Amino acid sequence: MPHPYDAIVIGAGHNGLTCACYLARAGLKVLVLEQYHTVGGMTVTEEETLPGFWSDIHASGYQLANLSPVPHELGLLDRYEIIKPEIPFSHAFPTGDIISVHRDIEKTVAELARYSLKDAKTWRILMNRFVAEKDAIAAVMFSPPPTFPAAAADFAASPAGMEAYRFSMQSVRSWANQTLNAEATKTLFGSFAMFLGASPDDAGGAEHGPLSVFSRCFLTWSLAELGEFAEGIVTAEEAIRIAESVDEPFTLMHAYLGLGMLRLRKGD
Repeated sequence: MPHPYDAIVIGAGHNGLTCACYLARAGLKVLVLEQYHTVGGMTVTEEETLPGFWSDIHASGYQLANLSPVPHELGLLDRYEIIKPEIPFSHAFPTGDIISVHRDIEKTVAELARYSLKDAKTWRILMNRFVAEKDAIAAVMFSPPPTFPAAAADFAASPAGMEAYRFSMQSVRSWANQTLNAEATKTLFGSFAMFLGASPDDAGGAEHGPLSVFSRCFLTWSLAELGEFAEGIVTAEEAIRIAESVDEPFTLMHAYLGLGMLRLRKGD
């Protein structure tokens, strides 16, 4: 090659750019390729409807920047700002009604109370639980994973372990019908899952399809380490069915990888 590179990153979305930055910081010569007219991926803002009306094309699904150490580690906050609007998301209905999700929990509670007092209370409980557990969630996401036996043992020992597993199996429609009262609130939560490709009746949609597949892959490997091959095969096949339903090749590849690793461990 006339211009040799140590690494070539295909796609200049926020993930590709982050990867390229870390590789460059490690001293590698990096080439980033992007076919779109601009870089940024989910962080792109464009005039999609009318002149002067700017839309964040995918930013409603780009929330890890609020938890990730990357902006600090790469010094991005010295030059850029993570914009945090008071109303990050609104859902409009054909009737002309609208539900706006505010950064202030109680303001969103007031929005939902117009449709259901129970749903408003449920929102408060869910959001307060997330705020309380946010640091722990971030620590898990950005730390080396535990060993498979340790993860399986923690799952089995947790009083909420089976409930968490049941939740990961639910479709978003099933979870919403179980948890919420008003159709408008159910639709709001259903739209969250659809951002990630899970339809209302996809198994695992309550936890978002791809996340459900990855959790099953992890459980499959854990069961393989423990010698629980029959249960592991069932779990792996569930992951494959969910991955096929959300039609994401990368997710499906991980599902088959989980089954393949289990069979190798079993000696098949």
